[in-house]
Amino acid sequence: MKRFGKVLAAAALASVLFATSVSAEALRIASAAFTEIKVVIDGTEVYLNKPIAAITNNAEGELYARTYMPLRGVMESLGYTVVWDGDADEVKLIPPVLEIDGKIAEQRFFDVGSARYVVALLEDADAGLWWDCVFTETQGFVLAGEEWFDTQGKTMHRFIFEADRTFAGAEENKPLVTFEKKLGDEEVGHSIAYSWKFEAADFMPALPDGAEIVETAYRNTALTQYNKKVDAGLPLISIQNQYTENADIYMPLRGALEALGHEVIWDGDSNSVILNRGIVSLYGETVRRAVVGAWAGEYTFVLPEAPEDCFIWVCETNETAGFTVTGNETAEGDSDGNLLRVFTIAHDASVAIDLPQEGVVAAVFEKQIDGVNVGQRVVLAVSAEVMAAK
Repeated sequence: MKRFGKVLAAAALASVLFATSVSAEALRIASAAFTEIKVVIDGTEVYLNKPIAAITNNAEGELYARTYMPLRGVMESLGYTVVWDGDADEVKLIPPVLEIDGKIAEQRFFDVGSARYVVALLEDADAGLWWDCVFTETQGFVLAGEEWFDTQGKTMHRFIFEADRTFAGAEENKPLVTFEKKLGDEEVGHSIAYSWKFEAADFMPALPDGAEIVETAYRNTALTQYNKKVDAGLPLISIQNQYTENADIYMPLRGALEALGHEVIWDGDSNSVILNRGIVSLYGETVRRAVVGAWAGEYTFVLPEAPEDCFIWVCETNETAGFTVTGNETAEGDSDGNLLRVFTIAHDASVAIDLPQEGVVAAVFEKQIDGVNVGQRVVLAVSAEVMAAK
């Protein structure tokens, strides 16, 4: 079990999942209002055409407030593709990160009708990890500046791009910029920005001043990723304002984003929610962090793998703390023959755990290519008090 001590320091910064699920039938909305809360992703404030909402829930006579976010606006700002399946009453989230041969190929999209873009990427000077920028086809794009800044103890490399809106040669679905992740001189990952054409119908203007919530309702709509339900703790909500014809789907901000592995921080001084993407690169490896409540019985983790490329996942649990693997199965992933590895981790509640504030490592998932560890996912167990404080 020596591995658990080594990875604990890297995992201690993990944010905590809101793990208790509540059905739509068990709740009713006591009050709802739009807010002026801003959203900052990787150090950059993002535009949302629908505001963050403050919802007060009534569960069996007990009132408690939660912050809800417009699902499509925030998730697309994080790079996800959002797919609505009306027949199944399901919102499918397709993550922006594709893992190929242990490297990160993250797809970003730039609107060729807009004028300015900012991309912020994590660097680690001590580890020799940095980002380079290469134009593959400019289509009127120029690199207007580069900046480095610190946020939440991390160093971000900010690339600032400007585009000539009058450029006649702009085409859709063309690579514009490749961001190369370097460990020393070796490329260990990349992120490609593609173009898409701006159309007036695609633009969603912000709601006018004075917009109010006129109707809300809890939904039983499922939120899924990799064909697996995302447990956001609370159900999704429909929010109708007085200006638009159709209601918007909102989801619990902290519960959903932390369930997807992203860090959520509240900054009261700037009235902002700070979101840091849940992928942190250390020495060329990808460390994904998840958190479980130590009092619950069983947890399921779904990880994509590609056996044809010798890319698989293995799991080791902290048996001393009462965690064991009770399920290890594969499920069909996509049309390219990739699979989903489904691990079930159980905890023996009779095993007492002395839980510090930062938690105890419950399990380590290692991503392996030909038996070589090229990445890992660390699962922390935390106390009920820590969970409640979040």
